[in-house]
Amino acid sequence: MKAAALYPYQTTEELEQAYRTATRPVERSRWHILWLKSKGKSIPELMEVTGFRRTTISVLIKRYNEHGPQAVRDRRRDNF
Repeated sequence: MKAAALYPYQTTEELEQAYRTATRPVERSRWHILWLKSKGKSIPELMEVTGFRRTTISVLIKRYNEHGPQAVRDRRRDNF
């Protein structure tokens, strides 16, 4: 299986800052995953640390790689 790579839209430090300052829980979890991935963690390691499934992590990484930081935003709040 091919390892998921993270497109370098942001530095590891910027991803950590986004994680630490996020106020919405869903977005905070997503930034956490991306920050840890940028530090070289594997998907199994991310699964263990965050409790998220492989599919959830892979989809987040894919969306981030395709759309950048906007992919992290919790779009559920737009459903009013």
